[in-house]
Order: sequence, then C-alpha cells, then structure tokens
Amino acid sequence: MNLVFVFLVSALVIFALIIAGKYIVKANRFLLFHPNEPVRLAVIFIITVTAVILFKWFD
Repeated sequence: MNLVFVFLVSALVIFALIIAGKYIVKANRFLLFHPNEPVRLAVIFIITVTAVILFKWFD
C-alpha cells in the first residue's frame, strides 16, 4: 500500500513538471533548441530524492 502511494505521488509530481515544462517552453521557445541540461538533471535529482524520502517516511 505504501509503495502504491509513493508511485502515485511520483506520478503526480512528474505530471505537474510536464505541465510546467509545456508553459516554460511556450514562454521560452529557445529551450526547444537549447535544452538546459543542468536544470533537467536537477529536476531528475529532486524527483529521485523526493521518492526516496516518501518511501522511507511511509515504510
């Protein structure tokens, strides 16, 4: 049950980031051609850390 909850939260976070990403791309068209790699890596890191913290918290 805890694992399902963690996956649901992770899915919601990723979905929110995708929506935010679409608005960011609309505001800054150059991101389509020059993706900001450090920002992308930071987002992946934050998602991973959040998932691990939630998993340990509900374990």
